[in-house]
Amino acid sequence: MSKSGQAAFAAAVVLSAQAVWADVTPEEVWQNWQDTATAQGQKITAASTSMDGDTLTVSGITVETSGEGGTGSALIGEMQFRDNGDGTVAIITPDSFPVLMTIPPAPGVEGAVASELKLTVSMPGADITASGVPLSLSYETKAPTVEIAADVTEAGSTETAKVLAKLTDVTANYLVEAAEVGSNLTQDFSAKTFDLSVDVTGNPEQDVTLALSLADIGGKAEMTGIPAAGMADMPNALNAGMTMDVSASYGIGSFDLTGKDAGQPIKMTGALGGGTFAMDFTANRFAYDSSGKLQLDVTVAETPRGLALTDDDRLLLTHAMTGQLAIYDLAKLGNGSTGTTLPKPRLIEMLNRVTSHPS
Repeated sequence: MSKSGQAAFAAAVVLSAQAVWADVTPEEVWQNWQDTATAQGQKITAASTSMDGDTLTVSGITVETSGEGGTGSALIGEMQFRDNGDGTVAIITPDSFPVLMTIPPAPGVEGAVASELKLTVSMPGADITASGVPLSLSYETKAPTVEIAADVTEAGSTETAKVLAKLTDVTANYLVEAAEVGSNLTQDFSAKTFDLSVDVTGNPEQDVTLALSLADIGGKAEMTGIPAAGMADMPNALNAGMTMDVSASYGIGSFDLTGKDAGQPIKMTGALGGGTFAMDFTANRFAYDSSGKLQLDVTVAETPRGLALTDDDRLLLTHAMTGQLAIYDLAKLGNGSTGTTLPKPRLIEMLNRVTSHPS
């Protein structure tokens, strides 16, 4: 074969491979969703499926999960998988769907009871596209907003917690590939803003309100060797060779916490200057790293404390009840450290120690 013929043949092979790579059907995407859920310790079932022209409609979808952390179920209702005609598939989801989770009592804690978590997940206008081949499917998601509203109740208690998390300008990519052993998963996401509010009521002695805002958040995760049985049994999955590498970043932000602790008012405000954290898991290794800037202002009723972060990464904490100033050298947490325990502080006795408090 001449060089020109070889070049033409190579070009044909490349173009054919690209065509195959981009060719995926609605049925294959739906099957991939089920397989991926199984790999993550979940189970997806549907009441019915029907194909009409280029669109597969799946109705009565239920997602169930169970493990040591509790049980959960989500009723998604109806989804459509539409062939775009270019080898990709559009996934149309409901604007919102409910999730119910039951969290078991904390082990070893006397009097601990189960909690119930009711969630509503909303992402109106989400654009989700699947592409690739069945053994290597990629999902791209763009959503103007993603909102998760939660009500948390504890059995036998009047205390409730309302949580609302909202992200804007969300972009996410998700790739599932067949591996020599099990499957590999790569995902990343970003959002322009993240706002969280928590309101705990029902106990006048412990009411708490929290507001947190962050800009420019993002994250990545890579998992290799996910066993066919899934990740529900994490220790066995890691021992079988699975690895996990997770990282996240955030921009400037602020938070405000007010409420009562044992009936006494507390208030904490803070500013965040951006930061990162990363975790790495294998069967015999766990690594954790973080960086960021945090400024805190804390006020309590009977034991006033002050917190300050200096330019040379020292945390200063004063406590009126003990009459001491504690100086923590946070720089010692860096330089490749994989632990999160604060170094032992330097203690300085302060004058005019508070030894009593007015009743």
